[in-house]
Amino acid sequence: MRAIILSLLLIVAMPSFVATQSDIKLKIGAKLPRKDAPRKYNEMMRTATNQFRPFIKRTIGKIDYTIAYDERTREIKFIYTEDKNFHTVNGLNVGKEIIFTAAGPAYMDDWEILTYETPDGWSPHVTFAGSSAGREFLNKLKPGTQLPMNITGFSKGGN
Repeated sequence: MRAIILSLLLIVAMPSFVATQSDIKLKIGAKLPRKDAPRKYNEMMRTATNQFRPFIKRTIGKIDYTIAYDERTREIKFIYTEDKNFHTVNGLNVGKEIIFTAAGPAYMDDWEILTYETPDGWSPHVTFAGSSAGREFLNKLKPGTQLPMNITGFSKGGN
């Protein structure tokens, strides 16, 4: 009997949970629903050089995301995931190895390396297999040098 009651409670609760998750439009420039943007926040995340924003963590479509937003307008400014279940339209995912070409389509911010933007607008974050990559490391590479890099996450947006 308890199992039946528990099952019914879960079934009744699920639609409201799904509706809450679908209220967030996972797009740069979209506004977070008021209920999802806390008025008071204790933590900020770095979204670009010298830019920190409040953020929330949400699971949308079974993928975990970190969503940073403008505290005044609730406008989404940055989206990040390192969820292994996430895939871009061209089949990239966390853990996949890609070939990085020095002086190719990539840039390094102060704390991470991002490669070319995928067709669906995601920037893969990469690290050199077996080493931490940094600006000094990249500056020493000769143009055209190719290295295997592991995807550690994906982001959209920034400032």
